[in-house]
Amino acid sequence: MTTEDYKNETMEPVISEKKIYTGKYISLKVQTVEKSSGYTQREIITHPGTLCLILLTDENKLVMNRIYRKAAETFSLEVLSRQVRASESYFDTIINEAQKNLGYEVIDLTPIYNNYASINYSTEKVYTFIAKGKKIKDVVAPFDVQILEVGLDELLDDKYSREIIDSKTVLAINYLKSNKHNF
Repeated sequence: MTTEDYKNETMEPVISEKKIYTGKYISLKVQTVEKSSGYTQREIITHPGTLCLILLTDENKLVMNRIYRKAAETFSLEVLSRQVRASESYFDTIINEAQKNLGYEVIDLTPIYNNYASINYSTEKVYTFIAKGKKIKDVVAPFDVQILEVGLDELLDDKYSREIIDSKTVLAINYLKSNKHNF
C-alpha cells in the first residue's frame, strides 16, 4: 500500500452501538462498524484520560509513588498520575495533586507529550507534563503509597526496575534518558 492509498482510506462508519457497562471511571461499548471488507465489531473502553507528571528534584531525582495495583496483583513504582476530570484545568490539577499527595511544590510545569494508553480498544489519552519539584511538606498518603526520590541511574537497579511495569512510567523514564542533557 502506498502513502496515497492510506490518504484515501476512510474511517469506519458506526452502524450501531450498544452500551455494555458504565462505571465510575470507565465505560464499555460495542460498536458495529462498516469496513470495505464488510461489517465487524469494536469493543471500546471509554476513559476520560490521564494526567501524568515527571517531577524532578533539584538533584534530578525522579519523584515516584510505590503503590499496590489490584489489576496486576502487584506493587508498581510509578510517576504521579491522575484521571482527568472534565471540569478541571490540567495545570491546576497536576499542581494540586503533587502538593496534596506528594508534598511537593511544582515549578515550571511544561506539557511535553500526549499518547494513547492502548489505542486498539481504549480512548484513554495520557497527557504528560514535566516540572521541577521542591519538597514543602511530609504527607500522609490517603492510601498505602510510598513516596520515593530515585536517581535515573538507580532506576536500572533490580531494587527498582522489577516494579517499573506501568507504561506511563516506562515512557516517562525513556523520555528522561533521551533528554537528560536538558535537565
